[in-house]
Amino acid sequence: MLWPMSDAPHADPLLTTQDVADRYGVSAKTVGRWVDGGVLPAVYTSGGHRRIAESDVLRFFASRRSLRARGHDAVTRVLLLSDDARTRQTVGSACRADGLGSGLQVAGAPFEAGLLVTRHWPKAIVLDLALPWVVPVETVVALRAGPPGDRALLIVVGDRIGPELRRALVDSGADHVVDRPLGAEFVRTVLGVLARR
Repeated sequence: MLWPMSDAPHADPLLTTQDVADRYGVSAKTVGRWVDGGVLPAVYTSGGHRRIAESDVLRFFASRRSLRARGHDAVTRVLLLSDDARTRQTVGSACRADGLGSGLQVAGAPFEAGLLVTRHWPKAIVLDLALPWVVPVETVVALRAGPPGDRALLIVVGDRIGPELRRALVDSGADHVVDRPLGAEFVRTVLGVLARR
């Protein structure tokens, strides 16, 4: 919808596509596509530039739980790729206990996972093999293929992982392969080392 700037129905601050991109770790072109696709409302300047109400941006990202705004000094220390509530709770509690809570990002979908890995360069990745899109060895190889995954601590979690798969995962680059339920003590120990880095 086109509105002249003086008649725009928004009382809250208007942001440029670059402002939104900087806050949320995406490109300005991606924000423009969201606007053009109708998923993120915007008004236009007389010169045709998009302006997005801050409240619309907040609503948009709140509806996408795992894509959180990152502050300029925020660092993603741990990326959890899981849709399992118990695993999320265990890792989240361990991160909070070690002072890494604000550095935790969670993704359950492949697009979100890829976006978070490439945008936030986590220090540790916890990969849940129960995710429907995960092909175990191929996913580990893909995560290890280049920065930032080649530098991150990679913990793979699964249900009754057999010895052959366990060996293949380690050979592919997993640092730890752990059966569910994920032990809080193990996570705290591993993340405690990470917190001191």
